[in-house]
Amino acid sequence: MKNSFYLFILFPFAINAQNWNGTTVPATISDGYATHFQLTTSGWGGHHAILFNAYPSAPQVDGNLEQYGNTKHTYDVGPYSSGAGAIMFLGNGGNMDFLISNNSPSANVNVNWGVPKMTINRNGNVGIGNANSDAKLTVTGQVHAQEVKVSVTAPGPDYVFENDYPLSSLEEIKNYIDQNKHLPEVPSAKEMEKNGVQLGEMNMLLLKKIEELTLYQIDANRKIEILQREIQNLKK
Repeated sequence: MKNSFYLFILFPFAINAQNWNGTTVPATISDGYATHFQLTTSGWGGHHAILFNAYPSAPQVDGNLEQYGNTKHTYDVGPYSSGAGAIMFLGNGGNMDFLISNNSPSANVNVNWGVPKMTINRNGNVGIGNANSDAKLTVTGQVHAQEVKVSVTAPGPDYVFENDYPLSSLEEIKNYIDQNKHLPEVPSAKEMEKNGVQLGEMNMLLLKKIEELTLYQIDANRKIEILQREIQNLKK
C-alpha cells in the first residue's frame, strides 16, 4: 500500500485520465481494495489540491471543493471497514497545507476540513497546528520525544572555575534578590512569559549557577572544617 501511494504522488500522469480538474481516479492498491484519488480545485481560494477518499457533492459538478460541506467521503471498504476518511494536500498561496477531515470517517458524509493539520511554507518553515511558522519547525501544542539534542551557541561556563573569576559574595546575591526578586543574569518570570526561553542559553545559564553554587559550597565546607578544628583545640 505504501509503495502505491508514493507512485500516485510521483507519477500522476501514469493514471489514465484526460481532465485532471475534478477527475476522480479509482486506484487499485496492492492488496486489491479500491480508493479514490483526485486532482482538483478548492472553492476557498481557487487553489489546486490532491484529494484522497473524497469527492465533490451535488450541485458541485465542476470539481470545486468547499471548506465546509461540499465534499463527501467515499465509501472505502476493505482494510478500513467503514471508510478511511479524507485527506487533502492543498496548494495555498505558495504554501502546502495538509488537511484531514475532522468528522466521522463514514461513507457519504459531508467533510469539514477545518484548519490545516500541517503547513509547509514556501520558505521551508514547517508548522504543525500553526499555519504561520516563524521558524524551521513551529509546533502549537505538546511535543513528545525520547530525546532532544540542542546545539549550544552560548559558551560553556567552565570559566567559573578559573582562579580570577569574580564570584559575587552571598551578601551581594542577597541584596540583588531583595531588590529584583530573581537571581542575577536570570530573566524574570515576566520576561520568560513574554519572550519564551531559549533552551540552549538557559541550560548554560543554569549550569553556570550550579557551578557557582558548588564554589559557595566548597567555601562553606572549608570554613566548617576550620571551625571544627578550632572546636577540637578548645576541647583539648
